[in-house]
Amino acid sequence: MVLIDNVNSAVGMIGLEGTNQSVILRNMKFYGETDASECPGKPNLCKDGYSPGCFDRSAVMPSSYAGHSKPALITMMPSWPQFKIKGDASFGGTTTYENLEFINFKSAYTTCGMKQRLFALNPYNADYYPPVRLINSKLTNVAQDALAYLMSPDPGWANIDDCGQFPCTAPNNVLIQFQKTQYSGSITPTRVEPNFQIVSGLDENSGTFK
Repeated sequence: MVLIDNVNSAVGMIGLEGTNQSVILRNMKFYGETDASECPGKPNLCKDGYSPGCFDRSAVMPSSYAGHSKPALITMMPSWPQFKIKGDASFGGTTTYENLEFINFKSAYTTCGMKQRLFALNPYNADYYPPVRLINSKLTNVAQDALAYLMSPDPGWANIDDCGQFPCTAPNNVLIQFQKTQYSGSITPTRVEPNFQIVSGLDENSGTFK
């Protein structure tokens, strides 16, 4: 698959709960913002940071294994986003991405000021993210600050139905492992190492790199 300049390009949701669930994505290319204007004919809207076409964007949203969500292959326009979780996510499962290529994520923000990252967390997952492992990835013109957006837990999750008196902590426990990574282009991350990790940390924009 080739996915170009999408809001949420790949969301590995299978609509099933269980500690032994797994998702594998292979042989996909993700392109960041292109030269096509998000504000055709109305450039001032982009300058003001607003346009009907301006959205936060991510190449991959890490998988969550939860019931009461849409299946991986939906057959009609859903009444709520395919990645919306309406039940508790499992504390288990595996996620593997092989031979993915990320191209032209040159900045953490688009021309109209919206976030643009390789990875962004699911705003509906309060419970758990299985570790993410990427093997043989290619990063072409990818900036350091465009690697990931790891948000803090939503204060609204602190309610009787969810986590009691404190927000659930899934965003505080994220691990994204890159193995056998290759780099090219005029823009690269600060450290061009074949193996590195992104873990949730104090810097919610990018996590901590090791």
